Amino acid sequence: MVKSGADLKIPLVAVTLVSKKGYFRQELTLDERQIEHPDSWNPQDFLQPLFEETSVQIGGRDVRVKAWLYTVRGATGGEVPVYFLDMDVEGNSPEDREITSHLYGGDERYRLKQEIVLGIGGVRMLDKLGVKVRKYHINEGHSSLLALETAA
Repeated sequence: MVKSGADLKIPLVAVTLVSKKGYFRQELTLDERQIEHPDSWNPQDFLQPLFEETSVQIGGRDVRVKAWLYTVRGATGGEVPVYFLDMDVEGNSPEDREITSHLYGGDERYRLKQEIVLGIGGVRMLDKLGVKVRKYHINEGHSSLLALETAA
């Protein structure tokens, strides 16, 4: 969707979680079982750090959210910025720093924390960056809490 948006020069932005520990390399054994090998990556190798930060409330405390930028360039010269939200921020507790590390990892509490970061923190980060949004598209449940943030 993002690449097509860039190809068609559609004015859109994307927001996601950085998930730097969330991917894996897959190996299939001779008996066709899947073995997952960690495949961590460093955002600094691919993304541009942004200086803006925002915060969200998790468990009754403020936790800081920073962002990274990756620009998808289309075949026609269009560009779509993709903002990767990251909780690995100085001042956050070790537990909070891991919230954006694994996509689809952890339990229901971990998932709810990610929904707060992406849904609420994503809207707040776009505001901090000065991005004017006319319409939101929620691709999956991780961002569902943006409805609460935009209604406020």
